[in-house]
Amino acid sequence: MKFYYLNAAARSGKKKADGKPFAFTQVLVAAPLEEVNEENFQQHGHGFDTEAFDLDPKALPMFEGFELGQEIDLKFEPQPKNPRRNWVTGVKA
Repeated sequence: MKFYYLNAAARSGKKKADGKPFAFTQVLVAAPLEEVNEENFQQHGHGFDTEAFDLDPKALPMFEGFELGQEIDLKFEPQPKNPRRNWVTGVKA
């Protein structure tokens, strides 16, 4: 699925509650807003919706040079430590 690039970043810090360290890498993209009409949730409107996907930290350098709003086709693969979850490992050619 194609998306519009917003940013890709590695973030880290310490939790406020207990001071334990955390680190994660994500890519933030936009996609056209989808109409949803389900029993427990409805959505309608115009424009775009944002979504953050987990990103393989080794793939972060691939996003250098992308411009805001550039159309990209993300490549998803299972995470090695948790195969039930996918993460972005790059961009399809």
